Amino acid sequence: MEIYAMESSLLRAQKAAAAKGESAAQTMIDAARVFIHDAAERVEHEAKRAITAVHEGDMLTTQMAVLKRFAKRPPVNSIALRRRVAAAVQSQDRYPFEGR
Repeated sequence: MEIYAMESSLLRAQKAAAAKGESAAQTMIDAARVFIHDAAERVEHEAKRAITAVHEGDMLTTQMAVLKRFAKRPPVNSIALRRRVAAAVQSQDRYPFEGR
């Protein structure tokens, strides 16, 4: 479900950027980046829980190393992104994504 929601938020942000231009859709892009970052952390956490429930010993170590390799992603300053989204909401004094 998380993967579906991540893809959906990405596609909505891309659609808004294509329709309105990247600068006009920046708030939606920022919100999507925050959501995707947070969701990726949740997915990784749940994967670790599943792996530790199924494996132990050397196999656990191996599987955790595989997960670490697949879960690699660039760092995101989610605090700055959240602040930009909050500033956009505050400056518009409304929900910023109506009518996309």
